[in-house]
Amino acid sequence: MVRHVSRWADGVTDHDAHAKLLASLLMSLRGTVCIYQGEELALAEAELDYEDLQDPYGIQFWPDFKGRDGCRTPMVWESLPDGGFSSATPWLPISQSHIPRAVAVQEGDPASVLHHYRRFLAFRKANPALAKGEIEFVETRGSLLGFLRSHGNEKVFCLFNMSDEAATKELPMKRLEPLEGHGFVSEILDHEVKLPAWGAFFRAPGLRTEGEGAMTGLLLKDIRKSYGAVDVIHGIDLDIKEGEFVVFVGPSGCGKSTLLRMIAGLEEITGGDMFIDGERVNDVPPSKRGIAMVFQSYALYPHMTVYDNMAFGMRIARESKEEIDRRVRGAADMLQLTPYLDRLPKALSGGQRQRVAIGRAICRNPKVFLFDEPLSNLDAALRVATRIEIAKLSERMSDTTMIYVTHDQVEAMTLADRIVVLSAGHIEQVGAPLELYERPANLFVARFIGSPAMNVIPATITATGQQTAVSLAGGKSVTLDVPTNASENGKTASFGVRPEDLRVTEADDFLFEGTVSIVEALGEVTLLYIEGLVENEPIIAKMPGIARVGRGDKVRFTADKAKLHLFDTNGQSYRA
Repeated sequence: MVRHVSRWADGVTDHDAHAKLLASLLMSLRGTVCIYQGEELALAEAELDYEDLQDPYGIQFWPDFKGRDGCRTPMVWESLPDGGFSSATPWLPISQSHIPRAVAVQEGDPASVLHHYRRFLAFRKANPALAKGEIEFVETRGSLLGFLRSHGNEKVFCLFNMSDEAATKELPMKRLEPLEGHGFVSEILDHEVKLPAWGAFFRAPGLRTEGEGAMTGLLLKDIRKSYGAVDVIHGIDLDIKEGEFVVFVGPSGCGKSTLLRMIAGLEEITGGDMFIDGERVNDVPPSKRGIAMVFQSYALYPHMTVYDNMAFGMRIARESKEEIDRRVRGAADMLQLTPYLDRLPKALSGGQRQRVAIGRAICRNPKVFLFDEPLSNLDAALRVATRIEIAKLSERMSDTTMIYVTHDQVEAMTLADRIVVLSAGHIEQVGAPLELYERPANLFVARFIGSPAMNVIPATITATGQQTAVSLAGGKSVTLDVPTNASENGKTASFGVRPEDLRVTEADDFLFEGTVSIVEALGEVTLLYIEGLVENEPIIAKMPGIARVGRGDKVRFTADKAKLHLFDTNGQSYRA
């Protein structure tokens, strides 16, 4: 983003406050920070005489258009008449109005615009959501501008007062925790924030607490589950933050649904401790845990209307009629179910029935949402539509922790703040979706995340150091940007590359070559199956679009070094 905020600040009551606010606003948006000459000093546009102009456009159209010269005069370094340019003649005259804003003057003033730029650049670096995140605007009035920046699990709520007068805004989220280092001061009273003139407000929604790091929505400590002598969950440790969307994935029988049912209280805990908002809940019945669960089957009462299905739990809890009606209609509006409140479940589509089940859970106002493969009974089109509804629901209920079990990688990658990969009752890896995709901790995660699965070729390490050389099965030597110790030299390893990272090459510097045995042309991609490199298992290449490669063709493949993976004899990544 190329900017010159100091010109925007001209003519206002407090030039420096205006410049700080506008600079902070623009640095809270996605992009690369490019600081125009003198902007970090808040140098206003200089007034120049006609004979001093250098820009041909300014000369041609003077005085209607002054060109660029006013904002590219030399940046003043010292509070001297020549601005510190005593040994040379600058290309444009020094603006005397800039002398009080010289670098030497601002260096000694912690409240200066120069120091504010430094502070906010560090604040932006410490909060990646400001530079990389998605943006969602918040409804405001008058001089206020507010939005939420989100990047993975990182969220920053930003509010700006672009006025010479103080302004007040009701906070749109229940829990907003302080962020330090941005340089602005504001006051919070009764869930409202009061911003001074040209003030700003930055908070993290429900993810941090002052002095204690992240608040725990759900904490599992050494959780175990056994059926008689058979152990199915082996000491799970997991810290899920309040407001997180966490997805459990893994093959059938890995324990993901069992773990979800233990969290819900539907399965007894054999060993370990479980805490919800700091309270140990091992012996707390399901109805008292503040949890709502959405099952694979919709579990709706067929003789009740949509309204009555959604209201049933609250009627059992003896909520007032007014409160029941408010919650049901609020949830129905959120899930676009209002036109169907008087219908029976049999008159609804599969997607609508699943939304009713979700709405029933919302009405309970839970601390934790549990989803057990809620989309598996829907057809492909309905799965996409309902997945989008769940993603929107997560954004609207940003203070509510959500745990979602699925075997569908698309659901996991698109919905999750973090993914928990399970295998045989153990956690293999926990991380953001792209972290698991780009830096799998072991072979299991590498092959489980991604479709088609990562190609794995037996290899032998032939050289170690900051780069590692390996000899692949078949004799081809490859160098990877993966550091290894000298003790690894000569050991067997597993070389990995994802199908989508392979590309066809004619060069002699290739990874491997082979004969195409099967071509699957899918339109958007073409899958090529290469036989002979790994025993009883083809190598798969995923080419974009329609690849002009036929069955029986001999093809060479290459890939970027950064996309190559190496695993030791135990299946652990050398990158980890």
